[in-house]
Amino acid sequence: MFHNARWSNSAARSARSLHLSTCDQQAVRATLLVMDVDQSRQEREVERLSERLGELVRERQELRTAGADPGSLERNRLQIVDRQSEFGRALIEQHAAVLAT
Repeated sequence: MFHNARWSNSAARSARSLHLSTCDQQAVRATLLVMDVDQSRQEREVERLSERLGELVRERQELRTAGADPGSLERNRLQIVDRQSEFGRALIEQHAAVLAT
């Protein structure tokens, strides 16, 4: 894990006493960057799905107000169900990623 074997074998590694090589520092920075980018992507996906779900619910209200046929209401209902499922999975992924850090 560590470039410097002396530190990787130490029983008492801590942030205060750990001196990372330049190579290890770059690896840590790259890992943190990937984690940050992934979390940002997840947040954008949750936001996108939330907005789309809101659009579908508004569309359903408009369909009901306009007296839409049962087929149109069913198609809209299925779209809402699909987006809710995606939204739930995206929220789980987002929160799991936060808990993993």
